[in-house]
Amino acid sequence: MKRFLSIKWIAAALVLILVVGGSQEAVAFSSGSSTASLGGVDYSSFLSRLAEDESVSAITLPDAGASVGEIVSVPLVLTEAPSGVAGFLMEFSLVDVSVGSIVSVEFPEYGLTYDAVTDGSQVRFAAADLFQLFEAGATDFTLALVNIQGLSEGSTALRLCVVQMDDDNGNPITPQVFDGTFTTF
Repeated sequence: MKRFLSIKWIAAALVLILVVGGSQEAVAFSSGSSTASLGGVDYSSFLSRLAEDESVSAITLPDAGASVGEIVSVPLVLTEAPSGVAGFLMEFSLVDVSVGSIVSVEFPEYGLTYDAVTDGSQVRFAAADLFQLFEAGATDFTLALVNIQGLSEGSTALRLCVVQMDDDNGNPITPQVFDGTFTTF
């Protein structure tokens, strides 16, 4: 079953490439991940929001901060996946682009990933777990790191939309999403 779902996610990623390929967006493929410093990320708000409801899959965006010109990584962590994760498609955005700019996305070794950063305010990304990193029972794992650069002093909301996420059996996963805040100081 996992092999079939992997093919499904490869096809979905290729469709995304074709859709985005006709626009002016930059397209990048990532075959790996480098370890990024998570400096500037406030995990206290992240942990307190997770403690509110531990029985439901959730993605909580931690509050993050950077000085002007600094780049910080915001982890997108899924709390639980009782039936694993086959793949996903998400959109991440900053509400006020004068405060910060999305510069890139980093992924674990999924096997196939796709991301397209628009004007720095939004990134659309997908991954297919071809290497079976996130199997049944997985908990608290990083789906991706979104790298944001501080531009000018102020705060902006971080938003995440899970367009699609499927488990290893092909069933949809609908995690609760808790938005965070990015502050440049």
